[in-house]
Amino acid sequence: MTWTAADEVAILWAEHSGLTFPDGMGGLDAPSGESLAALDTYMAGCIQAYLVSGTLDARRHRILRSCAEQLGGVRPQLSGKDSDYVSRLLKMAELIDTNVTAPS
Repeated sequence: MTWTAADEVAILWAEHSGLTFPDGMGGLDAPSGESLAALDTYMAGCIQAYLVSGTLDARRHRILRSCAEQLGGVRPQLSGKDSDYVSRLLKMAELIDTNVTAPS
């Protein structure tokens, strides 16, 4: 069986959505000043929209990219489950980004 990006995102999302936001990331902010909890929430909305429709509109695509960029910058500071949590979000964002063509 060949897996599509949507299949992989669905599997990763099923794993991810059962988790709680890591305690170790609760008070952390991205360099932009945005809280990691807010970035997590924004990404979750974009991922769910992708899973429902199979694509993202331009606005959600920009939000997903921006959040992924900010979380990617913070990931080296994280370890253990915190790093795994962010890595899963980044993997889903990568899969979606490479398989969605949204107008600028």
